Amino acid sequence: MLSKLSVARIVVGALSAMLFCTPAYAAKVPSQETQDILVKSTVLSFNDANVTGIYDAFRAKASKALKDKYTVEKFAEAFKPFRDKGINLLGTVVMAVKYTEQPTVDENDVLSLNGYFETAPNKTYFSLRFVMSDEEWKLTNINIELKK
Repeated sequence: MLSKLSVARIVVGALSAMLFCTPAYAAKVPSQETQDILVKSTVLSFNDANVTGIYDAFRAKASKALKDKYTVEKFAEAFKPFRDKGINLLGTVVMAVKYTEQPTVDENDVLSLNGYFETAPNKTYFSLRFVMSDEEWKLTNINIELKK
């Protein structure tokens, strides 16, 4: 039987494959399906990094600007509260993404996705920013919070 972490890795792989096969245009907001894939794959990659304490793969998927700003060690330091509290967001993969704002692409071609998952006891809120690079949306900013 597969562990939850193995299932999450399989799901992230499948979601990533679907994302990379989906054409995206920097000047336009991607489809609802692509938005959901971006959110879930990013949250699961973030979760995997926090659960394992290994941030190399998470950083590798980021935009050049984010990589230039954060080393693997800086990511580990920034997300230490999640590791220290043993927060595991694996269950979000089966939940619907709920958006608190209409997804937008601004004048700098930055895609903004903001919303939450109905996790308990607290909701998992996210604010994610992406830029188009090599025909893929790459993470440029991440903020995840657990709150009521």
